[in-house]
Amino acid sequence: MKHGVKFSRLGRPSGHRRALLRNMVTSLVKFERIVTTKVKARELARAAEKIITTAKKTNGNANREANAYLLDNYALPKLFELAARYKYRDGGYTRILRLPNRTSDNAHMSVIEYVDNPFPPLREPKETRLAAIREKSQRKQNNMDKKRMLWEGPARVPRAKANSRGPVYATGEAVKKKPLISIEELGLD
Repeated sequence: MKHGVKFSRLGRPSGHRRALLRNMVTSLVKFERIVTTKVKARELARAAEKIITTAKKTNGNANREANAYLLDNYALPKLFELAARYKYRDGGYTRILRLPNRTSDNAHMSVIEYVDNPFPPLREPKETRLAAIREKSQRKQNNMDKKRMLWEGPARVPRAKANSRGPVYATGEAVKKKPLISIEELGLD
């Protein structure tokens, strides 16, 4: 059971883990997009969101905290640019996108980036992706219909059943129609 597990230890002692996250946050602030493993990206997203929230507080203490956390003094002005960019956004500053697995050890790789960055997007907008999925589904359905026609041949003529529900078509569904001649008309009362 995983009771009380609030974060991933990343297979490192606490000091090493903290240094790793500080280094990755500094790189993310400087470059706005980095490639890492999926587990590290999830942990990095938490730390990166916290440092942006700290930078959005425009007081001297926030400046000191951010300066103490980042490992590169040149990343500090960039951090405050990011804070100004996300002035009206309440959280959700990062995005994690999956990549193919790493070939050497088959680790799950991903890209973590700040949203609204100046780079070209790594994937198409959602509407474009959904349209492509719908088009692919429609093509698949058309191909299945063509195959079904080859196997079943032309549509069959309905055959009559001995009950009063009406003719039954090749699909097995009864057609809701009145019988052609009712019992009263036959005079079998």
